[in-house]
Amino acid sequence: MSTPDLRQALRSETAASHRQLDQRMGDLDLFGSPQHYAAYLALMHSLHLAMADSINCVANHLNLSSNEVLIRSLEQDLDSTGHASLRNQSANATQQNGSDTVRERRSPSAEQWGTAYVIEGSSMGGVFLYRQAQQKLDPYLGSEFLRQLSGHAADRWPRFIEGLRATDIDSDRAITSAKATFRQAEIILEQLLLRLNRSEDEERTHGSSNLSDLGGQH
Repeated sequence: MSTPDLRQALRSETAASHRQLDQRMGDLDLFGSPQHYAAYLALMHSLHLAMADSINCVANHLNLSSNEVLIRSLEQDLDSTGHASLRNQSANATQQNGSDTVRERRSPSAEQWGTAYVIEGSSMGGVFLYRQAQQKLDPYLGSEFLRQLSGHAADRWPRFIEGLRATDIDSDRAITSAKATFRQAEIILEQLLLRLNRSEDEERTHGSSNLSDLGGQH
């Protein structure tokens, strides 16, 4: 079953999923805490790796660039936070759909359109986030990913929407895939935050132990 406006159907049917993820992200102090900013970057890195096949198949179909440049900028920005281990973790744990650029031209499936809708749509939030980053982010922290993402809202996103509206696919399958992508984003974010919390607890424990050792030497 297809709809006259697949973009509207996707937006309507995923509104609750989108709102739930936004609320969870809203709990983070993205630009006041390097740890929280790192969690956001690691989340996006994980998603771009895990969904690369879908993103790049659709991009190739629309004559858009692959997501390889965004992945590199995410890695550089994440390294600047001092939490490169999150990048390694995400790279090892989430390459479910392959991370190689799709070079073979083929028509994307409904599921791939649904997944790409969620990932490509993040550029709209990227505009707001990049403005905030320019005002609030510590200058030693990289923001190249957000800069590029913000730019995609002006050029890449309209071309994606034009292609989405022109395609003839099963809307139910696309919507189901989009909702699953939002759910995966929530799961990855929770895993990253747990990992960060454990790391911070270990640092505090080691710090207390070192202080006790120093005290015993005097």
